[in-house]
Amino acid sequence: MSEEAVSPSESTRAAPSGVAPSRVATRPLLWTALAVILLIAVACAAAYGLLLHMGGRVSGWVRPQIDAGQIPAPPRLETRPAQTLPEYLRTENARLGRYRWIDRDRGVVQIPIDEAMRLTVQRASATGEPHSGAAP
Repeated sequence: MSEEAVSPSESTRAAPSGVAPSRVATRPLLWTALAVILLIAVACAAAYGLLLHMGGRVSGWVRPQIDAGQIPAPPRLETRPAQTLPEYLRTENARLGRYRWIDRDRGVVQIPIDEAMRLTVQRASATGEPHSGAAP
């Protein structure tokens, strides 16, 4: 078998299918990179110009004047949460479990929550329709 000399024009022909070409077109890639860089530079210049034009101020926002030695107030937290929660629950349960007048002129009365639920179920079962949950 004899080896044939391959001319340079034959070596740059299209590669067989499934094989990547050996050369990448760098000129379009460089132009795209240059356009992106210019776009970023123009955006930065516009933002800097806007900042200079506004003088560092934003409409409606006032920078707070705080002395260097001034410390902000600490958050107001519950000092005794373990004691406060049971007290709160006792108060709410007592409020939900008592009778009282809401509006005496119109005849509106608060009844204990357990009794209200029992009456709601009783009324719904008497009519045979499921209760919608709305007040009568």
